[in-house]
Amino acid sequence: MGASGKQKVAEAATKLFGERGYEAVSPRDIQKAAGVGQGSFYHHFGSKLALASHALEAIAGEMKKEADAILGPDNPVEGLRRYITRPRHGQRGCRLGRFAYEGIIREKAAREPVTDYFDYVGERLVSLMENARAQGSLSKKVNAEHMATALMATVQGAYVLARVYQDDKRLKYAMDGLLELFEMAVLSGRRPAAKSSGRRK
Repeated sequence: MGASGKQKVAEAATKLFGERGYEAVSPRDIQKAAGVGQGSFYHHFGSKLALASHALEAIAGEMKKEADAILGPDNPVEGLRRYITRPRHGQRGCRLGRFAYEGIIREKAAREPVTDYFDYVGERLVSLMENARAQGSLSKKVNAEHMATALMATVQGAYVLARVYQDDKRLKYAMDGLLELFEMAVLSGRRPAAKSSGRRK
């Protein structure tokens, strides 16, 4: 059975909004990508904002699954290292973080899926750090909530630098620096040589 008109519109919008953001995508772009007419677009979603809210929820769901796979159920310090060193495409930016710079973020329907994702990841990071402290592999001086916020903020800021300079190396250098700072909090004897997938050569 083929995809319904609503499903086609939703899938096209999720892909386009994730790649370009909200303002750079028009209803006509979505209709063309979905292969449907204007009537089908507005019949199923009513407005571009309603469709964006639906698409952002889908993107947030996908990104939560990615975060779960990276953070994992194993050693908490290793999960945190994977979060820092995971491959990232700097100039593409974060599929959700990009919406912070668009007017749509003032709309509750669009903002909630974005904040929900960051809350989810933040809670996972805090949990890993608390577990690592309890196991004696992370310094007790680390404030888990502060560190989790700093990790996410550095990642998002690194995307900004990569896009401003049009150079993915800016993100790689930021992640190397973040990893080095994180390793300072890992207790002696449990710390491997700091290395990320994007170290400066």
